[in-house]
Amino acid sequence: KLKRYTHYIDNMGFHNLLVFLITAFAWKLVEYSQLFIISEWSANSMRECSKQQKIANISLNDCKLDPESSTTYATLYVASTFVCLILVVVFQISFTYGSIQASKILHKALLESVIRAPTEFFDTTPLGRILVRFSSDTDRLDFMVADGLRQTYQTTTAISLAVIGMIFVTRGIII
Repeated sequence: KLKRYTHYIDNMGFHNLLVFLITAFAWKLVEYSQLFIISEWSANSMRECSKQQKIANISLNDCKLDPESSTTYATLYVASTFVCLILVVVFQISFTYGSIQASKILHKALLESVIRAPTEFFDTTPLGRILVRFSSDTDRLDFMVADGLRQTYQTTTAISLAVIGMIFVTRGIII
């Protein structure tokens, strides 16, 4: 239900949510850029080998690649991997911190509603049932809602960037 997720998002805090959204988007963007780096690297290598085959009539295995070009692509790939790693760590920290903040707020509201219940509620409802319900609601908030929110955003971001990438690669033919 969308209402649960929006209530949870409201309690995460604006700054946590903003950092979470930006880092998740940047993380996926860098992750997809790595695919373009590898693609360009292999295409450049194939172009070089193709030129050498035409000039010297050598096999693909005997092709000599420019070490400077390979170093540039390798450096770009390693740098993007480190950037991706940093973004994943920031993403996880911001999401975890926001989830803890939302859980605290929602736990406090749940506890206050149980404490403010009329005395008849405690007379007719066994304490074990109250504890089981309280703990299962808290468990659902901490795990199911939080993980569902994280997975939904990651999937949405991945799909959006994949569509943008297809439009970029096909130069707008898809539109």
